[in-house]
Order: sequence, then structure tokens, then C-alpha cells
Amino acid sequence: MMPGLNQRNSFVTSCRLWPGIIAILLISFFLAGITRHGFAQVLPEVESMVEKAEGFRNSDPAKAVAIAGNALEMAGKASHKPSLARVHRYIGVLHFMTGNLEKARLHFDSAYALYKKLDDKKGVAASLNNIGVVYQEIGEYDKALSYFNNSISLKLALGDSAGATSGMINTGTIYSYRGENEKAAGMFREVIRISTKTQDTS
Repeated sequence: MMPGLNQRNSFVTSCRLWPGIIAILLISFFLAGITRHGFAQVLPEVESMVEKAEGFRNSDPAKAVAIAGNALEMAGKASHKPSLARVHRYIGVLHFMTGNLEKARLHFDSAYALYKKLDDKKGVAASLNNIGVVYQEIGEYDKALSYFNNSISLKLALGDSAGATSGMINTGTIYSYRGENEKAAGMFREVIRISTKTQDTS
């Protein structure tokens, strides 16, 4: 059971689970496009190994982690920062899915540091969101909000309205956890406004 859930009633508990599910889908969405749309280019052999790991993500997570570890070693030997960042983010996703949140955060932190060095703003924004998701899951909401807000600002500056609104949904959800319902409603209205303007039906 995740921290704090035993102190919530069944309705709030049900609501609490949805952002985690959404977070996994969002992280998967970001990873799927990591070699395109402005992300730094990954070595083909490293990308191929990550894709192999992806085939085991749901059926055998331990095997997926092992294969991704080999990809990380390959990227390290080549001293290729974009590939290292890609694999760190992917391994972070695997650990997040299996509930090892501390390891997930460490890998997301590593990806963030690498994207900063590369001046890959899309990678930085996505990594900030990933770290925020971890803090959201463990109930450290102030930290989560800080990471989400930084990610949202950067995504808006980059013209990534879909990514920004995804982060806004997370921040609105945190406000609702804390009983700050006016802030939550305001955030969700802003999501609707931006999504309507960009015709983002999801």
C-alpha cells in the first residue's frame, strides 16, 4: 500500500490510484517519442536494446531491467550522453512500475542531469515531470508541485501544450488531495481552455 492511503476513505483511495495509472501512460508516451520531436538522438544499437527490453516490460519486468542495464552499460562505454539519458529514463519507468520509487527517482535524476548538460530542453521538461510523479506517489506534494510547475513552464515555452496540460492535471489532482478545491478547479479549467484551443480531445 502506498504511503498515506490507509488514512483516506474508499472514495479518495480510488481517486488516488488514477494519477498513478495516468502517470505510467504519460511516461510511456514520452519514452515512445524520445528519439524524435527535439529529443537528442540515441545510438541505434542502444535504442534497439531498449526496444527489446520493452517487449518484456509487462511479462517479465526483471528481465526488462536486466536488458536495459546492458543498454546502459553499452551507452556508458560509448560515453554517449543522449543514450545514457534515454536509458536512465527507461529504467526509471521500470522501477516506477514495480514500485521501487527510490531507484526510479535516482534514474530520473540522472536523466535530468544529462539532459541539462546536453541543453535538451524537451528532455529536461520530461524528466522534471517524471521526478514529480515519483514525489506525488510518495505523498511529498510540495516537491511534486515544484517539479510539475517547472516542467509545465518549460513545456509551454516549447509549445508543448499537450505535455503541459498533462502536468496541469497532476497539479490539479494534488490540490484536490490537499482540499484546495478552488485551486484544483482552476487548474482543470485551464486544462480545458488550452485543450479546447489546441483541439486536444484526450
